[in-house]
Amino acid sequence: MFKRNSYIVGIVFGIILPGIIFGFLFGINAITGVFSHPPVLLPLNKMLFVSTALNIIPMRYYFIHGGVEDTGKGILIITVIMIILITLVIR
Repeated sequence: MFKRNSYIVGIVFGIILPGIIFGFLFGINAITGVFSHPPVLLPLNKMLFVSTALNIIPMRYYFIHGGVEDTGKGILIITVIMIILITLVIR
């Protein structure tokens, strides 16, 4: 699955990975909010931006390893769209 050269695989991977990272950040945020005094909480907009920006890691992997550039382009397309939407929502 990770070696397929397809825009669709890149778009799906570019949507699923930020969702997983956001869930992880949200869980850490909830735990630190309960156990620390005063609570150290990340705002929702920063969690969204960080989880989307971390798509750079798999995008770089797919662009460097030959033969799967279309998957990297799919991740790039969805990352740019998500960053633009998050920026518009934050304003």
